[in-house]
Amino acid sequence: MSKKILFIINIAWAWLCYFYAPYFFSIKFDSLELTNSIFALVFLVVVGILLNTIHFENKRQMVLTHLLGFIYALLTGLGHQLNTHGFTNFRGLFIPVVLYCHLVAVIIAMIWQWLEKTELWLMDNKSHKTIWDWLNTHSYVIAIILFLCWLPCFLSDYPGGFRHDAAAELDQAIIPQYNPAFPLLHSAIITHFLPFIYRITGSYNAGIAIYAVAQMIMIALLYTHIIRMLYKRGINGLVLDLIMIYMGLFPTIAMLVEFTGRDMMFTGLLLYTLTLIYQMMTDREDFFKNYFHPIQLGLMLPLTVYARNNSSSFLFLIALIVIIGIILAFHVKDYPTKTISFGICCITSYIILGFVLTS
Repeated sequence: MSKKILFIINIAWAWLCYFYAPYFFSIKFDSLELTNSIFALVFLVVVGILLNTIHFENKRQMVLTHLLGFIYALLTGLGHQLNTHGFTNFRGLFIPVVLYCHLVAVIIAMIWQWLEKTELWLMDNKSHKTIWDWLNTHSYVIAIILFLCWLPCFLSDYPGGFRHDAAAELDQAIIPQYNPAFPLLHSAIITHFLPFIYRITGSYNAGIAIYAVAQMIMIALLYTHIIRMLYKRGINGLVLDLIMIYMGLFPTIAMLVEFTGRDMMFTGLLLYTLTLIYQMMTDREDFFKNYFHPIQLGLMLPLTVYARNNSSSFLFLIALIVIIGIILAFHVKDYPTKTISFGICCITSYIILGFVLTS
């Protein structure tokens, strides 16, 4: 295909992406037709440049980026339709999902290529590593530092950020009546743990405080695990400093870790699941050297799904497709038995969790 024809196709693709922009942006249009608005001009120029300048370096990159683009476009389109119409029309999703699948894939490829160019600097082992050599062997210190950084926020909001959805979730145990608007996993914990502590202490505040502290410890351990993993990957010491400062002192994180609503549990589980996927992508041999990591990922994925949604069958299927796509893209067929164990564990734990949480 000649460059001129490809250029015309990409410009047409950019125009169609603009035409379907209401599916993916919270922007109110008087008309779906092109206008002389600044947004239309900027959007067309930026998208046109992206489509014409970013190219996929290999088949693996093309497959993975389009897979992630498909998931993003599909879920965003579903959210738009449900929010606008209250129902899902799958026929109406086909064209915008195809359009934005490719656009998102191009954006991810651009980020991917930029990260590869900065990899040599990130992998510099020479600078500023002495303190991290010590912290790696005393990793509990990292968790303690993070916990202490968040402690003032917890004390100022004692017994913890019990508000919004958390209060409504507890009502399910007091009424009692299950509310399907809340995720199963978090509802099960809130409605069983807080009343249990109340029966012992006579105070719901005690249960809220224990839950908040336990969550802070869990997130601190999770962040410690991620930092150690990056250290072992040879990440520059200065980068580790910045990550540590961000995790400990960024105000939003400090407020979220002591918030007892559903969001922090889901965020923590999702982050750990993505960390396992990152390990699988960057060091397949270490990830698949035994059955521990595949089974661990098979357990974390259903937990993450149940921490955010109830009617999760469709979303679980999407997540499973993503993992299978990643496995295929990175040639994990060299580890068939461990890959099969991941799939079996994932499906089995999803079914068992659904039974336990709904019983």
